[in-house]
Amino acid sequence: MVNFKSIQFAIFSAVIVFFSCNRNSGNLIKDVKYFDLTKKAELSLIVDEYDEAGKYYKKAFKKAENGYPDDYYNAFLVAVKNRDKGFFYYNARKLAELGMCPEFFTKFKEHFVDSIKYMTIISQSKSNGMNGSYRDELEQMLNDDQAVRYNWRENVEKMNEIDSLNFTKLKNLLDENGLPTANVIKIRCTENNLGIQPMPYEIPLLHFVKHRYSGIDTLLRKLLVNIVISPEQYAEYMALLIQSKNSYIPVPVFVMGNNYYTYKLSDAEKKEVDIARKKIGAHTIDDHIKIILEGRKKKSGNKGNYNFRLPVLIEVYPYSPKMDSIAILLNVSNH
Repeated sequence: MVNFKSIQFAIFSAVIVFFSCNRNSGNLIKDVKYFDLTKKAELSLIVDEYDEAGKYYKKAFKKAENGYPDDYYNAFLVAVKNRDKGFFYYNARKLAELGMCPEFFTKFKEHFVDSIKYMTIISQSKSNGMNGSYRDELEQMLNDDQAVRYNWRENVEKMNEIDSLNFTKLKNLLDENGLPTANVIKIRCTENNLGIQPMPYEIPLLHFVKHRYSGIDTLLRKLLVNIVISPEQYAEYMALLIQSKNSYIPVPVFVMGNNYYTYKLSDAEKKEVDIARKKIGAHTIDDHIKIILEGRKKKSGNKGNYNFRLPVLIEVYPYSPKMDSIAILLNVSNH
């Protein structure tokens, strides 16, 4: 189901929201084709073409030794829909290796025809829990980041100090442990055991970008290439870094009041943005919008499966755009 809250229909407020040899070099994608294929799979998901989605995910996983966790999650659900036992076990094993909680798999116990395979997956899930020391350090970094922002207007100086310390801490952790790929720090289930929590480095990275710390652009590229962050996250970070919305338009859709809007672009501007987005493996503007509007339609009609994790962003209350520069897409109150 396209759940606008739990999946990576990440909703951001407009107010808040270097390294030598990579020790996880086996995690490098062969080329941007991995992202191209997973995007095609996501477009198939929103129109309930699960057979096509399965084909795209299978091709994508041949391009990367370790893919993005959300892709294995989606592919797992696709395999359930398609009753594809082989692909079901493949993705179950991948998720278990990444540390998906045992409770998640128990919700799909009926699909494990072979009880031995089921117990094997449960055993793998338990033994592949979170990487305590590395993950704990990243979680603490996130906690410090959020705590100092509780009354940020009164703690601007302290907030800047914490951000600087956290960036130094992150660089040291990367030197000591390598990149925080999902297979290294593991994933964590949501409270209802049906989803995946955001990684602890995502919000601090946003703040490092806003400070434009030296080396952050190189780091972001390395995180993208190694499938630590998604193309959409990379687009968001880089748009902030270079302060040009025309580079990627990381959030093509935003909400004000009861309406969904998008930015008006000339054909030339749109082409430029789409070329930039395709180069990093992100959805084009039209496809990004299509996923959101199709999601709203399904949610309104209570149809389809809304559990898929789709990395499209919706922004709430952006910085007062000029009304002649935006166009209405949808009246939320009518859907």
